[in-house]
Amino acid sequence: SRVTFVTNETQDYYVFVAGYHNKTGIFRLATSIVQPPTNYQCHTAVDVPESYPYSVVGETGTCLPVEDRCQNTRSSGLWYKVKGSGQTFLAHTCSLNTNFDSVIGVFASCTEEAGADGCITHNNDACYTASLVSWRSVMNSEYWILVTGFRNARGTFTLAVEQRSLHPYSRCNESITITKLPFYYSGQTDYLDTSYSECRGMGNQHAVYFRLQ
Repeated sequence: SRVTFVTNETQDYYVFVAGYHNKTGIFRLATSIVQPPTNYQCHTAVDVPESYPYSVVGETGTCLPVEDRCQNTRSSGLWYKVKGSGQTFLAHTCSLNTNFDSVIGVFASCTEEAGADGCITHNNDACYTASLVSWRSVMNSEYWILVTGFRNARGTFTLAVEQRSLHPYSRCNESITITKLPFYYSGQTDYLDTSYSECRGMGNQHAVYFRLQ
């Protein structure tokens, strides 16, 4: 377990160590003074340069929690800001460097007083325990990306921001045409849009469509 809190000078604080469901055992308690990263709040978000793809490494261990209106909770994470170009953006933590159950949220507005609002999209576990989101941007509009953890988990991540759409063959009207048999194709479904299939009787399926005449 780990807690982070802001202290007042001359105030005493009491740290209570106990076991979950009253479990008992040996423990080691460590305390230290830490400074949270400068971009743990949306109004101090790091500006993503308009040269893609963009990649950055972050660590959320000392972040203080803020209001997360995508998950309707308070979350500890790091913030990044993207300027819209009218194109589709992709943001993900699908990297071997991401060592915790990460969550990504994208917001339409941010003020220092009210924090981030207008949840556009969010995701947990699009690629194993890492996350991926995609949204269509509006020219010159600003978007705030929060990388946090499921149930406020913390750790190290690599965030990638790309200006591209998801795989174009994830819709039946945009299928890959099979023109010759035998036919071979090697693909990947990690970054696909979700679609509906009556054969499966359900939506939210990451899939590739093929068409055979």
